[in-house]
Amino acid sequence: MPTAPKTKTSRRSVSLDAARVSVLRRRQPAWKLFRGAGYRDSDLVFARPDGRWPDPDAVGHRFAYFVRKLSVKPIRLHDLRHTHASIALAVGVHPKVVQERLGHSSIQITLDRYSHLVPSMQDDAAARIGALINPSRASDDTTTATDHPD
Repeated sequence: MPTAPKTKTSRRSVSLDAARVSVLRRRQPAWKLFRGAGYRDSDLVFARPDGRWPDPDAVGHRFAYFVRKLSVKPIRLHDLRHTHASIALAVGVHPKVVQERLGHSSIQITLDRYSHLVPSMQDDAAARIGALINPSRASDDTTTATDHPD
């Protein structure tokens, strides 16, 4: 690894689905064959062509190159992290799991940064609690109630 991680949680394994792992591993056999004894098999799914840890700056520069080349809306590599967190919360991934995937030191950081992006979570919570309390009157409709000031 090029540099020491920023925090204890910075170096971690993150689960990926089989299709994403397959895409990331697709070029490794060719790299191993091409590099021969010079290939360092580190069992990484995202590595340099010689098998070593990727250089974060080089990955960022390469990403920026492809964004420019594809003429898509400018986005930073780091923005994909925020997109991942937002989508995960939107599809119901538990915030604790999102915290661990992002490497946040506490769940509070994750909730402070991302829970506002999914306002429908409040409606979903109301519907679930309502269905539990009175299953025969469960409804998809929810109404926001304002707390009475003390």
